[in-house]
Amino acid sequence: MCEFSEIEKSGQAAEALQPSAAPLETPQAPAEQEWLNKSKALLQRVEDAKDEYNRKHFSIFADKSFVRLGEKIPPLRYFLHDTATDVDFFPNGDLCVISGKMKNGKSHWAEELVCSLLGYSNFGYEPLSPDCRIGYIDTEQNRGDVQALLRRVATRCEFDLSLPDEEQPLVVFSMRGSDNEETKAKIVRLLKEGRLQVLFVDGVADLANDYNSSEDSHKLVYEALLNWCADFGVTVVGVMHENKDNNNLKGHLGTMLGQKLFELYSAKREGVAFPYTFTIEMTESRSGHVINKVNAEFDPAGNFVPSDKKFEREETTKETEDDKMEEFAGEVRVLYAERGVMEMSSRGIQDGLHKSGGSIASKIAKLGAYGFERVGSGNQTRWKVIN
Repeated sequence: MCEFSEIEKSGQAAEALQPSAAPLETPQAPAEQEWLNKSKALLQRVEDAKDEYNRKHFSIFADKSFVRLGEKIPPLRYFLHDTATDVDFFPNGDLCVISGKMKNGKSHWAEELVCSLLGYSNFGYEPLSPDCRIGYIDTEQNRGDVQALLRRVATRCEFDLSLPDEEQPLVVFSMRGSDNEETKAKIVRLLKEGRLQVLFVDGVADLANDYNSSEDSHKLVYEALLNWCADFGVTVVGVMHENKDNNNLKGHLGTMLGQKLFELYSAKREGVAFPYTFTIEMTESRSGHVINKVNAEFDPAGNFVPSDKKFEREETTKETEDDKMEEFAGEVRVLYAERGVMEMSSRGIQDGLHKSGGSIASKIAKLGAYGFERVGSGNQTRWKVIN
């Protein structure tokens, strides 16, 4: 066997460490090349998947504001129907404003709309949504006056006084003297907990630090009022003063509200001495349809009534109303017997009788006096037959 000497071994090692004049390219084995190609293809697929995910989830066209041709958008619903003009009005989930100068009937018109939504109107308005639940925030009147408003509505709309106040169809808060941020925070809590369909804010300008500030006005309209409409599906009704020298809504806030509102009602007092008369007119509506101008005055109980005294309700006498309600209650009992049930929701009664509109909703609201017991409130209301 031939063995290398130590010198030969050292020489060979040194020679191996010397850089070659031109490095030789080592060809990839077929298996290694295939593995590299597959790895590159996999990496490309990962990058393509990331691009597709970002396109779907972070693209401007994935934003909820983008409107698609095939998108199923539910039609706009209204809360009230005017029998005189056959017009549906007072939209669901939008912004409305009641305006007028000081002591010109703004709050009383808001009260009249509340009663109409709950099934009692002196002006021929029929509710289109049964079991409406309403929140009323007042930042201007004292607590006693706010309670008087609540009592008038409860009397006219025949509240079930066995229910706790927080379960009534109208919940009222007196926020006079409260900080605007505190008031807005309480409104958000009410919207989250109260199951409301409509929110009245009597004194909406008090929710802004300065209604003449474009920044404060923009913040209130866009970050509060319109967001409440969108996030909670609630109709927000702001009650606001007009300028002294014209009928425009007051300040920068009024300008922004005028640009975004769906309906505008203007209240005006006629005369300088009691008894006053008032005119209320729908001056703006995005639907293009307006209700008739209203001439109103106070009755002895402090409610708005038509000033011409010619208005008569559909039921002209108590006897006629009782007869019609007894007949209706009988139809509901037959429906219960056919279904084999002892109670149903308001919507179930409407669907079962194949009837809709304000008349049926107002009749359902009166079943408590005709052998039925009201169970629950708001959208959870059910009517249990008791005799």
